[in-house]
Amino acid sequence: MISTKNKWKIIFFYFILFTSVNLFSQVKIHKSISTEDGLIDNSVLRIIQDSYGYMWFATKNGISKWDGNKFTNLTTSNGLTSPAIIDLLESKDSTVYISNYRKGIVAYKEGIIDTINSLMGLSNDFVIRIRTHNGNPIFISDKVQEYKNGALNLIQSKADQFETRIGDIFFDENDKLYASSRYSGFYVFDDFADKIFTEDDGLISKEVDLFEKDINGNILIATFEGPNKYSKGKISPLKYNSEIINCIVTDIAAGKNGTNYFATNKGLIVEKNNSIEILTTENGLLDNSIFSVEEDNNGSIYIGYENNGVSIYHPDRFTNYVSKDKYSDLIVNSIIEDNNSNILLGTRNGLMILNKDEENYTRLNKTFSNNDISSLSKMQNGNILIGTKNGFNIWSNEKLITYQTRNKSYYQEIDDIAFSPDGDIIMAVRRLGLQIFTKDDQKEKRFIRNLYEINNSSKSQKIQPDENLVASKEKIKRERLKDGILTSITLENGLKNSWILDLHMTKDSTLIIGYHGNGISFYKNGIFKHLAKVDGLTDGIINTIFEHPDGSFWFGTSQGGICIYKNGFIDTLNIDDGLSSNDIRGIVNVDNLIYVTTSKGLNVIIPYPTGTLIRTVNKKDGLVSDDCNRNAVYVDKENNIWIGTNKGTTKYNSKADKQITSPPKIYLTDFEIYNEKYPIEILRKTKELNFDQNYLKFIFTGINLSAPDKILYKYRLIGVDRDWTLDKENSAKYTHLNKGDYTFEVKARNEWGYWSEPISLAFTINPAWWETWWFRLSVISAIGFLLWLAFQYRLNYLLKLERLRTKIASDLHDEVGSLLTQISINVDSLTYTKDEEKRKEKSNFIRGKSKEVINMMSDVIWSIDSRNDNMESLIDRIHNFAQNFIAQKNIVLNFSSDVEDKYKALKIDFRQNVMMIAKEAINNAVKYSGCSKIDVNIISKNNHFELSVKDNGKGFDIENVDRGNGLNNMTMRAELISAELEIKNKNGCLVKLTKNKL
Repeated sequence: MISTKNKWKIIFFYFILFTSVNLFSQVKIHKSISTEDGLIDNSVLRIIQDSYGYMWFATKNGISKWDGNKFTNLTTSNGLTSPAIIDLLESKDSTVYISNYRKGIVAYKEGIIDTINSLMGLSNDFVIRIRTHNGNPIFISDKVQEYKNGALNLIQSKADQFETRIGDIFFDENDKLYASSRYSGFYVFDDFADKIFTEDDGLISKEVDLFEKDINGNILIATFEGPNKYSKGKISPLKYNSEIINCIVTDIAAGKNGTNYFATNKGLIVEKNNSIEILTTENGLLDNSIFSVEEDNNGSIYIGYENNGVSIYHPDRFTNYVSKDKYSDLIVNSIIEDNNSNILLGTRNGLMILNKDEENYTRLNKTFSNNDISSLSKMQNGNILIGTKNGFNIWSNEKLITYQTRNKSYYQEIDDIAFSPDGDIIMAVRRLGLQIFTKDDQKEKRFIRNLYEINNSSKSQKIQPDENLVASKEKIKRERLKDGILTSITLENGLKNSWILDLHMTKDSTLIIGYHGNGISFYKNGIFKHLAKVDGLTDGIINTIFEHPDGSFWFGTSQGGICIYKNGFIDTLNIDDGLSSNDIRGIVNVDNLIYVTTSKGLNVIIPYPTGTLIRTVNKKDGLVSDDCNRNAVYVDKENNIWIGTNKGTTKYNSKADKQITSPPKIYLTDFEIYNEKYPIEILRKTKELNFDQNYLKFIFTGINLSAPDKILYKYRLIGVDRDWTLDKENSAKYTHLNKGDYTFEVKARNEWGYWSEPISLAFTINPAWWETWWFRLSVISAIGFLLWLAFQYRLNYLLKLERLRTKIASDLHDEVGSLLTQISINVDSLTYTKDEEKRKEKSNFIRGKSKEVINMMSDVIWSIDSRNDNMESLIDRIHNFAQNFIAQKNIVLNFSSDVEDKYKALKIDFRQNVMMIAKEAINNAVKYSGCSKIDVNIISKNNHFELSVKDNGKGFDIENVDRGNGLNNMTMRAELISAELEIKNKNGCLVKLTKNKL
């Protein structure tokens, strides 16, 4: 503990020793969003976060709803009644009530918009504030009205005694009343007061715009002349450096951790337990004129400007120190903390010292061995050892002791410094191996003696401030000079490479050496042990060495990530495991978390029982630059991590960067079929899609405002996917899905590794109409019916054929039997007849009847022979019959045919009946007409058949003729084959048979 007297001495000394100009600015606000990112307008009047996790920004030109990545905008074109929005509030049923400038209220819920205005009972369409009472919205205009169950009810209160209308009103959980007027002060009705407070009571101004209640029960009051606080009947102004803060307060956010924020025209006032800080443009604000402020569920602060959009502030998490002067002041190579808790930065332009209490930088006005400082280390006595491009320095008791040589080739950049158990200073000098400085007052020389005795050819150089003295190697063991001895250890002494990047002395006094190209060496008690690529190292360039509390050694490489060495085995971590880069610049440990600086930001390695999570912190999160310098990382006494980059220095408060254990809220926001939007509400309701709606895209949103770009998703389609798919994209496509039942599930993970519960959407892709049960049943029924028809047709055909056969058999039996009987009788009679004339007559009779039998048998055989089942055979049969029948007659036969397909198949009954009709018609013409010419014509085209037999005989009277068996048989046969028979008697007789569907 430093006494007050000593503190003043130190302050006076620093005042004399250091430059008094503040060289750096502290940037605490790093991220902003504007119209370039999709915000509808840069004038942000109010900000809220709804119960779904979305941020709502009310502007002069509409509303932007933000999920951390994209904006959804509401304007007059899609429901607002005025472009300018005065206030926003979400009620207990998740309805967002929007005060439109002089145009009443718009109620918004799940995309449905309703309007509340004076026509519906609103006292005035100019609603200046929206509050809640018992969970219901309160609209404040010229009167105060509660909106409940679709009705507006007037709220009467003692605040009505204001001379001017109420500007804000609030009922707490105990129904205590607080109200304000823009011209009459602040009214309180609670256990301590029942009055209007004005300037006489401590109020800075009676022009009170609004107020909020903080977690301690205080009322924070915004006036046109500054912030006030009300507590237990008393009002007091907020003061900064003992002075009242004179400003216009436009908005208040009461933080969940007790920190309160006031948006003003002079920056952001941050108050906690009466401690005040004012953030301005020097701290990262885009403008000191702020309209609105709000805290989200994760403690991030949203700052809305008059003209510059929104800034996002993560309190106490990051402070960036950037130069106001020279660019070289930004290049920080090494960081350390002195005994007075000041942070020392080794830069390319000297030593910068940050007084954390004063929070300002100063440059040490001293001449170093070289102003390009490459490494800083703290000695056991608290002195700071400073390595430069040329020699080293010791900062001791506010004095700078400089050690350098005139032999420029002997000293080069001191990349790192370690200390032996004996107190030797071990320096890694670029391309010159190890330089070991031994103080003269050392009692023991164990470490240096062991290292030296590996080879007696070691060089030595006696040095003292600003002098160059050389001692021979023979004198090294015995030489005791006042200012110590410098010993050089190079390749001759066992090193693998003279270019050493990092050194680390372990708890058991083993010196670990990291080379530029040759891996690692372990040195202890005169023995070297080496690790190279052949032993499992992923890269020979070792940027940094870290000893883990579990006893393992972590080697940060230039291109191979991290090599973890334990018990003779090497494991690795690289970009495939989640590192942002394989170029490792530094490794430190804070509260069992490993912090790794790289060329692409800071990685936090978080152990979990189920594995290791690697979280990335980069410029988007608050780092001044992602390009971290090698070994420029330091953990101070308060566990702040100081990171040197190519553009400045970041103080990272890991305690303020608390793990967010609440996972992202995940929603299915859109659904597409064949890249066309399909209302997801319809799918949720019907849960059915058609068979051809099988090219699907699910679009989902995980809301993680703390790190929206670091959300990971897992999704699966049960019915297709066997396991979850991990992806950074917020959509999933599925193509050519078959019929069946499906359930789509998706969950989201935040940057800390916490997964949300999956949300799901179950649906069914219906089968195609030809795959439905009713269609299949119909097909089966139809096939069964067709088979039945075929069976019936076949059965009828067989029955018909059987009847035909029976008929043929019957005809044969009757007619042929009758003829054969007649022949038989005449043959028997011929045997007993002696009369030659009678014998001749009977012989002729027998001959004629035999011919009839033969013709009849020929017709039967032709009709049942399947080889004759075609058109050509029918035509030939009719033609042959006609020729043979009139061969002995003096009659001319004109036979013609016009047939499209002479091989067309014909059924047996058709052939037989057509043949019999033709024979009957020709027979009648020959026997009864007395004709001299017969025309027979057959036509078969386009499934149409026509047979005509015409003679030029005497004809007959069709109406009066006695219809014998011949005409009746022809009519009957035509009916059997569904044909039409026409008989005309004009200039002879015409018999015409027609069938339209052959």
